[in-house]
Amino acid sequence: MIRKSKRIYTIFLFFLIQVSFGQQNEKKISIIDALDIIETEYKVSFNYSNDLLKEIKVFKPDTSLKIETVLENLFLNTDFKFTILEDDQIIISQVNKTEEVTVLDEVIINNILTKGVSIKKGGKITIKPSEFKILPGFTEPDILMSIQSLPGVISANKKLSDINIRGGTHDQNLFLWNDIKMYQTGHFFGLISPFNPYLIKEVNLLKNGTSAKFGDGTSSIIEMNNKKMGNQQTKVGFGLDLISFDAFVITPLNKKTELQFAIRRAYTDLLKSTTYSSLFERAFQNSEVSTNENLNSSDNEEFFFFDISTSIYHTFNKNHQIEFNILYLDNFLSYNNDLNTSTFEILNELTQSTLALGANYTYKKNKFELETNLNFSGYSQASTINNPINSNQIQTFSQENLINENSFKLIAKYELSDQLNNKLGYQRNETSITNLEDIIFPDFERIVTEVIATHSLFYEVQFKSNQNNINAKIGLRSNYFDKFKKFNFEPRLSLNYGFLNNFNLELLGEFKSQVTSQIIDLPSDFLGVESKRWILSNDNDIPILNSKQISFALRYKKDNFIVSAETYAKNIDGVTARSQGFRNEYQFSNSSGSQKSSGLEFLVHNEFKNIKTWLTYNYNNNSILLNGLNNNQYFRTNQDIRHDLSLNASLEIQKFNFAMSGNWHTGRPFTNVNAENPLLPDNSINFNNPNENSLNNYFRIDFSMNYNFKFNGRIGLSFWNLLNTKNILNTYYIADENNSIKTINTNSLGLTPNVSFRVNL
Repeated sequence: MIRKSKRIYTIFLFFLIQVSFGQQNEKKISIIDALDIIETEYKVSFNYSNDLLKEIKVFKPDTSLKIETVLENLFLNTDFKFTILEDDQIIISQVNKTEEVTVLDEVIINNILTKGVSIKKGGKITIKPSEFKILPGFTEPDILMSIQSLPGVISANKKLSDINIRGGTHDQNLFLWNDIKMYQTGHFFGLISPFNPYLIKEVNLLKNGTSAKFGDGTSSIIEMNNKKMGNQQTKVGFGLDLISFDAFVITPLNKKTELQFAIRRAYTDLLKSTTYSSLFERAFQNSEVSTNENLNSSDNEEFFFFDISTSIYHTFNKNHQIEFNILYLDNFLSYNNDLNTSTFEILNELTQSTLALGANYTYKKNKFELETNLNFSGYSQASTINNPINSNQIQTFSQENLINENSFKLIAKYELSDQLNNKLGYQRNETSITNLEDIIFPDFERIVTEVIATHSLFYEVQFKSNQNNINAKIGLRSNYFDKFKKFNFEPRLSLNYGFLNNFNLELLGEFKSQVTSQIIDLPSDFLGVESKRWILSNDNDIPILNSKQISFALRYKKDNFIVSAETYAKNIDGVTARSQGFRNEYQFSNSSGSQKSSGLEFLVHNEFKNIKTWLTYNYNNNSILLNGLNNNQYFRTNQDIRHDLSLNASLEIQKFNFAMSGNWHTGRPFTNVNAENPLLPDNSINFNNPNENSLNNYFRIDFSMNYNFKFNGRIGLSFWNLLNTKNILNTYYIADENNSIKTINTNSLGLTPNVSFRVNL
């Protein structure tokens, strides 16, 4: 059932290097590079769409001239108009043949944390990986790791497969890659982002006030979109670090068609570096893998990850465009169970894979736009454990969690006026989830498949004032769950008001629902590495999740000084005990209930010459009520990290970039054992009140640096947990066969260095 050990080799890397030397304009530079020069010299910031500007070449700006003259020269050589606002922001607008002006982007605050990170109207935080300079702890722009630097985002167990946004569990986040839902969000079983940053144009984080076109994601939406068509030259890049190598190519096949292709493969099955050893220990601690003594031998396990993505964009004419997207992700682990006592090889295996397929068609004419999306998302997590019974016979236990999801979406947009436009759409989602268990000797098999189809209608209207200081968006989404014969209605609200040139107020609200969630049957499932499995709501002990949220934000920006404060309150009904990851008396409970979260997110950012500093602080209060448990009283969730503080700094000196950060937060809740009476009469553990204890505070310092070569190359060095601080992420207890209670600690990643080399041509 589970595939045997495999190796996937790529033979085209050197070919990609060769095709990169095409036409080059030695006299002109990219307009984006020109804008960088202007921003640095004149202390201004531009708001623009990188996708529309990236292929435009201009002469290097003469910074001895007044800024008005420099911008006028750019206007004469491009089709773009530059408007200087009172807060030193410059709006870039596209001028068409009829002299109509369209603002390309609506940005409130630009270049927070680092270049390429901005806050847009509607509360959306946008990350553009191609514009990244540097972030602490990374040699490459890891997409999902960079999200954890943003206010309101934390991972209680420091894994990308467990991102907590405003106190929610990971399964309450909707991850979209080119409009396709992703059920797998990590390589190395949750430690490395699986999405190639060199093909992705932007990553959008939406914590509240989301568009009515989105379903699911009761905590947040993380949207990753590839760069669209527009390149006139072939672009190639390749890189290598202490874990994997990767390569990409973006090339026009003809004037109307563009191909984007990327591949990455870990070489950890061939060479095991210090970085690999550190990540391996973190990923598999306290699992079936870490308890196998034979893994002390480097020849006894084989592990690697692999991803490949392809996008094709074709423009029939100015009104018709189509795109196709393919993504495949794979993680594979194999190790020998008992070499010392067996006369034959006994392999245990763990795999995790995703196949995503999507086709999007867009029709545009005048003020009307029609968009059609047809997507498929397939996910599989499977494991096989072989236990020797005697020298000639073994028992085999296999598990699989399989998802097949089909989605169709149709959206019609019409611009009623310069101030008013609306959107109407329909979406159909069909999700099938299968959970399988198979035992050989004694023979046993259980297969459970559930299917839910959801039909959704949505409408949205958006308004902006003539002065563009008021922006409002109101939407309504209606869902029909055919299996349960139920409707629900989800209003959405986004209101933004700019005043006194430097201030911005924002009110956001939303209702949301979702029918998928993750639960834990047994902590030892899937070798205890990724023990959670995806399931569907059954409208009984696993209800449909329903969330309500409201938030209010005040932001201030003057020159390069930024202050942002946001407060929120959120309630989610339908959460289950098995989705929380309890390791106390509630571990096997089937109870469901409600979760409530509230908090404050605070950001201060300042830039002085070539030095950037920023501070983020999160206050969170997260509690849960489970029917029939804890006397029907609320208690702290496992994600209730009350205070979280991060202080960061970056420095740019000629071709060097340096970054350092300090991360501190209060300890995660856990349930202690009753010291006076540790065991109950049935020899089960006697726990204290749930989650009334807290671990020690967490602290970590990260450092990164890179050097940029003249030939578009870069070498990077990073240290995650520079001081090798010992942090405990979780504590739980088990009773052994002698009725002795053992304390089990999950430790954070220790000092982990990495070195990378990259060339983009």
